[in-house]
Amino acid sequence: MTGNQWGYGEEDGPSSWYKDYPIAEGARQSPINIAPEEAVYDHGLPPISLHYDNCTSTNISNNGHSVVVEFDDVDDRSGLPLL
Repeated sequence: MTGNQWGYGEEDGPSSWYKDYPIAEGARQSPINIAPEEAVYDHGLPPISLHYDNCTSTNISNNGHSVVVEFDDVDDRSGLPLL
C-alpha cells in the first residue's frame, strides 16, 4: 500500500490500514470499516450537520473514498459542530 491509498481488497484492506495509519490498528480503527449487515440505526441520533463558509473553501473533490473539502480558514469559521 502506498501513502494515502487504502481500500477493501486483500492487499489494501482493513488488515493493512495500520501500516500507513498506525492509529488504525486495534480498536481505534480509522478509516472506519463499516459492515452494513452489522450496522444498527439509532433513531435517537440527530442528522449530521455540516457547516462551512463557502467563501473559504478553495477546492472540493472526490478522492474515490470520500468528499474532500480544502479550506483557507485562517479565522476558524468552518468545521463540524460537536453535539
